[in-house]
Amino acid sequence: MKSKESEMQLPWSKGLERHEIELDPLGRIPSASSLTWVTGGPRPPFQDPSLIRALLRMDPILYLRCLRLWSAHTRSEPEAEAPLPETLLEEIGSGPVARMLSIPARPKRSPKALFDLWWRSIASASAAASLAQFASNDTKANPNQVFLHALLHNLGRWSQVACETGLDQQAMVGPLSWTEDWKIPSSIRTCWLASEAGTSNTSDSRELVRFVLAGSALAELSLSGSAPPNIPVEQRLIESLGNVDTQQLLKGFPDKIDRVLAPARLSSVKLSVQPQPEEYERFPDPRGQPPAIERAIVELLELNDCDSQRQLLDNLVHAAAFYLGFDRAVFFQWIGKGREGVIRAIYSASPKPLHWRKVRPSPKETVDLGRAAGGGTPLILRRSEGQPDGLTVRLGIDEALVVPVSGAKQVHGFLLLDQAYSPDLRIDASIGMRALALAGVAGQNLGHLLLRKRQERTLRDAHTDHLTGLCNRRAAMQRIYEEIEKAKESGEPLALLMLDLDHFKKVNDVYGHLTGDKVLAAVGQVMRNHIRETDLAARIGGEEFLVIQPSTHLEDTSIVAARIAGAVEQRSEDMGTRVTMSVGVSDLRKGDTVDSLMARTDRALYASKERGRNRFSIDAE
Repeated sequence: MKSKESEMQLPWSKGLERHEIELDPLGRIPSASSLTWVTGGPRPPFQDPSLIRALLRMDPILYLRCLRLWSAHTRSEPEAEAPLPETLLEEIGSGPVARMLSIPARPKRSPKALFDLWWRSIASASAAASLAQFASNDTKANPNQVFLHALLHNLGRWSQVACETGLDQQAMVGPLSWTEDWKIPSSIRTCWLASEAGTSNTSDSRELVRFVLAGSALAELSLSGSAPPNIPVEQRLIESLGNVDTQQLLKGFPDKIDRVLAPARLSSVKLSVQPQPEEYERFPDPRGQPPAIERAIVELLELNDCDSQRQLLDNLVHAAAFYLGFDRAVFFQWIGKGREGVIRAIYSASPKPLHWRKVRPSPKETVDLGRAAGGGTPLILRRSEGQPDGLTVRLGIDEALVVPVSGAKQVHGFLLLDQAYSPDLRIDASIGMRALALAGVAGQNLGHLLLRKRQERTLRDAHTDHLTGLCNRRAAMQRIYEEIEKAKESGEPLALLMLDLDHFKKVNDVYGHLTGDKVLAAVGQVMRNHIRETDLAARIGGEEFLVIQPSTHLEDTSIVAARIAGAVEQRSEDMGTRVTMSVGVSDLRKGDTVDSLMARTDRALYASKERGRNRFSIDAE
């Protein structure tokens, strides 16, 4: 009996339907190793770094998926030479690799053909690496690179067999197309094309190609027990590599392959079993069922008063990935005029940060994001075949569930959820509904934060002088009143400085008002640099300033006055003008009010002006 949820016709459910063309060229098989679970023995501990490294070296599907992830995260253009497995692990971390290995495959057919291809690929890689190791010095190549390229030289066949095994269909995208879309390094593509053509006459990676083709021929010779029809050509290719004892290399070759497989806990026996698709169904998904989504909603609701956008976004992507069972969760936000966006937050199994943050979605992705925002509904964002760049290309994925995050009558961004490490997971309407619930709570939180920030900015603008960045007269008067009340209660001293720029009108007349504004802004910067965090500096008139210093005696305030006046004069001279200051200093007396304290400080200021300016005076009645 179907559940009511599965029968619901959601208004946006059509947006979650997949395209007819299957873009994954590896048949949605997470790794070839995941197909060996049913071939006997306990499940390996995929947290073991040495085992992960060994499997990455032996498993073509695993390596290609990690390579795509590495290329998408770290490079905008494909590299010329393929990175070794150790480099991949260093770049993306062991977390994504372990997840790809632990996800159970659900093949539609028996993996016999894939196991056979895998065995032959490892045989070719072992033979090619042996040839590279024993070849003469003038033709010697890196055996590890040779092993890797020989393992992958049959890309077209791998794609065909993987799709037939995992999807029960022919590969819908040819190797020439998908290897370009995945930004597979040119050295791997060259070896594949040379293998297809049966020639080592290539302009790039010629030595590498020769070893790969010779290793493939040597492996076929060993596994078949007789020479293929074209063995004279291949034999000459082997002989051209130098003084290689072919018979010695072929001696006990199957046992040598088993020794190569041993570190990965694989063997010829495991790869000779012919399990049926139904046998894989008895293996539970180690990810299990995601926790109840209600917990995630409660956790996000508790952040309603959070003042940090970073914390809100980090909690959103973590909750979405953890509670919905996705490999990665990304928060994407438009910037500028909406042509380019930025990744504000990401949660994944990889501890390595993205080497990029800004990205320009493809035209189709831009339209789809607009549809999601306009309708307030989730939909599937899919990579188009041959798409040169965009969100999906940069993230190294074929599709993602995109959910608009809205609140306070605006779209704050988009939550993107993908299966970069476990391509078997299917997205259904119920997942979209739960993701929309999380995005709704997060959107409310972001909306509340935005409103609070706007209110704070409005209040700050109402109390700030925009030219100097100091407080304005209104804020200064309020602060004096507050400090007087505090001083009366605590008995602590309170000092005021009133500062006025001497003959500032001449600066405007001689140098112009633009220069005058620059001088005023510089004065504001000088004052901020010479007061404490507990002090307050304000511009209370055209060229008149005020400094409030709680818990400060007249003697200490006098020192501050002298320092500010000297620094202003020096700064103005650096700007090509010479501006001095007259300063008046006073402190709080018994019975003082805001008006009386300001009046006495003002008298001290005018005393400085009457005495010739460019000095400070203390009201010491």
